[in-house]
Amino acid sequence: MPIAYLWVAFADVPGYEIRIAEIDEISILPAHQAQGTGTTTVATAEAIARERGAAVLRASTGIENVASQHLHATAGLDVIHVSFEKQLLDPPWPGTGTPLARSPHSSLRELTAVFALDEDG
Repeated sequence: MPIAYLWVAFADVPGYEIRIAEIDEISILPAHQAQGTGTTTVATAEAIARERGAAVLRASTGIENVASQHLHATAGLDVIHVSFEKQLLDPPWPGTGTPLARSPHSSLRELTAVFALDEDG
């Protein structure tokens, strides 16, 4: 049974000649949190990113998600910007059923890697 889920999206950035890997989703079962599973999962994202030629690994999380912020900082990711948002419509938004998940590079995505970690590693 998987204990962690990871989704890494890749984008080639025109004009900069670099590939960016972005952790779109990471989820660790509560029973496996604070035991190194998150660190292992982010290390896996980094390994996948390096294998696919990414120059940068990015991730984002909500301002209220202190555990995720700690995980990313522990894994060596630096805070590089702060985003602001104002909701103009009440969710769920028309046609989606849920709030929109978006990324600054969503229109540039080419490749995606999905990885599940089980208890055996």
